[in-house]
Amino acid sequence: MPVRERQSLLGNRCRTRRNISAIAAEAHRVQYDFIDGYARHMRDALAHASFNGYTGTPIELPDANTRAVFVDYISVYDIHRAVQAGAMVPIYSESRLAAALGVPAADAGIAAELSGALRTAVWRGILVNTRGRLQIAARTIGDYQRDLLKEHFVAALPGRQWVERVAALRNFARWLGFKRTGKAIDDSARSVINGLLREGRLASAGTQIRRES
Repeated sequence: MPVRERQSLLGNRCRTRRNISAIAAEAHRVQYDFIDGYARHMRDALAHASFNGYTGTPIELPDANTRAVFVDYISVYDIHRAVQAGAMVPIYSESRLAAALGVPAADAGIAAELSGALRTAVWRGILVNTRGRLQIAARTIGDYQRDLLKEHFVAALPGRQWVERVAALRNFARWLGFKRTGKAIDDSARSVINGLLREGRLASAGTQIRRES
Protein backbone atom coordinates (compact mmCIF):
# COMPACT_ATOMS: atom_id res chain seq x y z
CA MET A 1 0.00 0.00 0.00
CA PRO A 2 1.45 3.44 -0.95
CA VAL A 3 2.54 5.70 1.91
CA ARG A 4 -0.14 8.31 1.16
CA GLU A 5 -2.89 5.69 1.33
CA ARG A 6 -1.52 4.27 4.60
CA GLN A 7 -1.45 7.77 6.10
CA SER A 8 -5.02 8.39 4.96
CA LEU A 9 -6.19 5.08 6.44
CA LEU A 10 -4.42 5.79 9.72
CA GLY A 11 -5.94 9.26 9.81
CA ASN A 12 -9.44 7.91 9.27
CA ARG A 13 -9.01 5.36 12.05
CA CYS A 14 -7.77 7.99 14.51
CA ARG A 15 -10.57 10.34 13.54
CA THR A 16 -13.27 7.81 14.39
CA ARG A 17 -11.78 6.18 17.48
CA ARG A 18 -13.10 7.22 20.89
CA ASN A 19 -10.38 5.71 23.09
CA ILE A 20 -7.65 8.24 22.33
CA SER A 21 -6.39 10.71 24.89
CA ALA A 22 -4.44 13.71 23.60
CA ILE A 23 -2.08 15.31 26.11
CA ALA A 24 -0.87 18.86 25.49
CA ALA A 25 2.22 20.04 27.37
CA GLU A 26 2.59 23.81 27.81
CA ALA A 27 -1.13 23.92 27.12
CA HIS A 28 -1.33 27.71 27.45
CA ARG A 29 0.63 28.22 24.20
CA VAL A 30 -0.91 26.81 20.99
CA GLN A 31 -4.35 25.45 21.84
CA TYR A 32 -6.59 28.37 20.93
CA ASP A 33 -6.77 28.85 17.15
CA PHE A 34 -9.89 26.91 16.19
CA ILE A 35 -10.24 28.60 12.78
CA ASP A 36 -7.17 27.44 10.88
CA GLY A 37 -4.53 26.79 13.52
CA TYR A 38 -2.92 23.92 15.38
CA ALA A 39 -5.88 23.42 17.71
CA ARG A 40 -8.28 23.14 14.74
CA HIS A 41 -6.08 20.59 12.94
CA MET A 42 -5.65 18.50 16.07
CA ARG A 43 -9.37 18.29 16.67
CA ASP A 44 -10.08 17.49 13.03
CA ALA A 45 -7.57 14.64 13.14
CA LEU A 46 -8.75 13.35 16.54
CA ALA A 47 -12.40 14.22 16.43
CA HIS A 48 -13.48 12.01 19.35
CA ALA A 49 -10.36 12.16 21.51
CA SER A 50 -10.30 13.56 25.02
CA PHE A 51 -7.90 16.49 25.40
CA ASN A 52 -5.90 17.07 28.57
CA GLY A 53 -3.64 20.07 29.09
CA TYR A 54 -0.66 20.55 31.39
CA THR A 55 0.61 24.02 32.17
CA GLY A 56 2.11 25.99 35.01
CA THR A 57 0.65 29.26 33.72
CA PRO A 58 -2.99 28.98 32.60
CA ILE A 59 -4.23 32.15 30.95
CA GLU A 60 -7.57 33.95 30.69
CA LEU A 61 -7.69 36.30 27.71
CA PRO A 62 -10.59 37.19 25.39
CA ASP A 63 -9.12 35.03 22.59
CA ALA A 64 -7.15 32.51 24.68
CA ASN A 65 -8.62 30.92 27.77
CA THR A 66 -7.03 27.72 29.03
CA ARG A 67 -9.96 26.62 31.18
CA ALA A 68 -12.43 27.35 28.38
CA VAL A 69 -10.53 24.94 26.12
CA PHE A 70 -9.77 22.17 28.62
CA VAL A 71 -12.70 22.72 31.01
CA ASP A 72 -11.94 22.84 34.76
CA TYR A 73 -8.75 21.81 36.52
CA ILE A 74 -8.23 18.13 37.31
CA SER A 75 -5.36 18.82 39.69
CA VAL A 76 -3.56 21.95 40.84
CA TYR A 77 0.05 21.74 42.07
CA ASP A 78 0.70 25.25 43.30
CA ILE A 79 3.52 26.84 45.28
CA HIS A 80 1.79 26.03 48.58
CA ARG A 81 1.72 22.30 47.77
CA ALA A 82 5.30 22.41 46.46
CA VAL A 83 6.48 23.94 49.75
CA GLN A 84 4.57 21.29 51.73
CA ALA A 85 6.18 18.55 49.63
CA GLY A 86 9.65 19.98 50.22
CA ALA A 87 10.22 20.71 46.52
CA MET A 88 10.43 24.48 47.11
CA VAL A 89 11.15 26.85 49.94
CA PRO A 90 8.60 29.54 50.82
CA ILE A 91 8.91 32.59 48.59
CA TYR A 92 8.70 35.90 50.43
CA SER A 93 8.95 39.44 49.25
CA GLU A 94 10.68 41.71 51.73
CA SER A 95 7.31 42.98 52.99
CA ARG A 96 5.93 39.43 53.41
CA LEU A 97 9.14 38.29 55.07
CA ALA A 98 8.90 41.21 57.48
CA ALA A 99 5.29 40.28 58.27
CA ALA A 100 6.31 36.65 58.86
CA LEU A 101 8.86 37.92 61.40
CA GLY A 102 6.19 39.95 63.20
CA VAL A 103 7.16 43.34 61.77
CA PRO A 104 4.09 45.21 60.45
CA ALA A 105 5.87 46.97 57.58
CA ALA A 106 9.22 46.68 55.85
CA ASP A 107 10.65 50.19 55.87
CA ALA A 108 13.97 50.99 54.20
CA GLY A 109 15.99 49.94 57.23
CA ILE A 110 14.24 46.61 57.66
CA ALA A 111 14.38 45.93 53.92
CA ALA A 112 18.13 46.56 53.91
CA GLU A 113 18.63 44.28 56.92
CA LEU A 114 16.60 41.48 55.34
CA SER A 115 18.42 41.89 52.05
CA GLY A 116 21.75 41.69 53.88
CA ALA A 117 20.64 38.56 55.75
CA LEU A 118 19.66 36.87 52.48
CA ARG A 119 22.99 37.77 50.85
CA THR A 120 24.79 36.35 53.89
CA ALA A 121 22.77 33.14 53.65
CA VAL A 122 23.75 32.80 49.97
CA TRP A 123 27.43 33.43 50.77
CA ARG A 124 27.41 30.85 53.56
CA GLY A 125 25.88 28.25 51.26
CA ILE A 126 22.56 28.11 53.12
CA LEU A 127 20.65 29.43 50.11
CA VAL A 128 21.38 29.36 46.40
CA ASN A 129 20.36 32.20 44.11
CA THR A 130 19.25 30.94 40.71
CA ARG A 131 18.29 33.84 38.46
CA GLY A 132 16.83 35.73 41.39
CA ARG A 133 14.98 32.76 42.92
CA LEU A 134 16.24 31.70 46.34
CA GLN A 135 16.16 28.05 47.35
CA ILE A 136 17.67 26.07 50.19
CA ALA A 137 21.06 24.77 49.07
CA ALA A 138 21.73 22.41 51.98
CA ARG A 139 19.18 20.87 54.32
CA THR A 140 21.66 18.76 56.31
CA ILE A 141 25.34 19.04 57.18
CA GLY A 142 25.98 16.17 54.79
CA ASP A 143 24.86 18.31 51.84
CA TYR A 144 27.92 20.56 52.18
CA GLN A 145 31.25 19.85 50.51
CA ARG A 146 34.05 19.22 52.97
CA ASP A 147 36.26 22.05 51.70
CA LEU A 148 33.37 24.49 52.05
CA LEU A 149 32.77 23.31 55.63
CA LYS A 150 36.42 24.01 56.44
CA GLU A 151 36.19 27.55 55.14
CA HIS A 152 33.00 28.27 57.07
CA PHE A 153 34.32 26.71 60.28
CA VAL A 154 37.32 29.04 60.20
CA ALA A 155 35.11 32.02 59.31
CA ALA A 156 32.82 31.26 62.28
CA LEU A 157 35.69 31.47 64.79
CA PRO A 158 36.03 34.73 66.77
CA GLY A 159 39.27 36.07 65.34
CA ARG A 160 42.43 34.42 66.67
CA GLN A 161 41.38 34.13 70.30
CA TRP A 162 41.20 30.77 72.04
CA VAL A 163 37.73 29.21 72.22
CA GLU A 164 36.39 25.98 73.67
CA ARG A 165 35.81 23.32 71.03
CA VAL A 166 32.23 22.85 72.19
CA ALA A 167 31.52 26.58 71.82
CA ALA A 168 33.21 26.64 68.41
CA LEU A 169 31.05 23.73 67.32
CA ARG A 170 27.85 25.52 68.40
CA ASN A 171 28.93 28.72 66.64
CA PHE A 172 29.69 26.71 63.51
CA ALA A 173 26.21 25.14 63.53
CA ARG A 174 24.52 28.53 63.96
CA TRP A 175 26.76 30.03 61.26
CA LEU A 176 25.31 27.50 58.81
CA GLY A 177 21.76 28.18 59.92
CA PHE A 178 21.14 25.09 62.08
CA LYS A 179 19.10 25.70 65.23
CA ARG A 180 20.87 23.04 67.25
CA THR A 181 23.69 20.52 67.03
CA GLY A 182 23.34 16.77 66.81
CA LYS A 183 25.41 13.69 66.10
CA ALA A 184 25.76 14.41 62.39
CA ILE A 185 26.89 18.00 62.96
CA ASP A 186 29.16 16.99 65.86
CA ASP A 187 30.85 14.28 63.79
CA SER A 188 31.29 16.56 60.77
CA ALA A 189 32.68 19.40 62.92
CA ARG A 190 35.18 17.13 64.68
CA SER A 191 36.32 15.79 61.31
CA VAL A 192 36.68 19.34 59.99
CA ILE A 193 38.65 20.40 63.09
CA ASN A 194 41.05 17.45 62.71
CA GLY A 195 41.55 18.29 59.06
CA LEU A 196 42.27 21.95 59.82
CA LEU A 197 44.72 20.97 62.57
CA ARG A 198 46.60 18.73 60.12
CA GLU A 199 46.73 21.58 57.62
CA GLY A 200 48.09 23.96 60.24
CA ARG A 201 45.12 26.32 59.97
CA LEU A 202 44.07 25.68 63.58
CA ALA A 203 46.03 25.45 66.82
CA SER A 204 44.95 23.28 69.75
CA ALA A 205 45.59 23.55 73.49
CA GLY A 206 43.68 21.04 75.56
CA THR A 207 39.99 21.62 74.97
CA GLN A 208 40.53 24.92 73.18
CA ILE A 209 41.29 25.83 69.58
CA ARG A 210 42.03 29.00 67.64
CA ARG A 211 42.64 29.93 64.04
CA GLU A 212 46.20 30.27 62.87
CA SER A 213 45.63 32.16 59.64
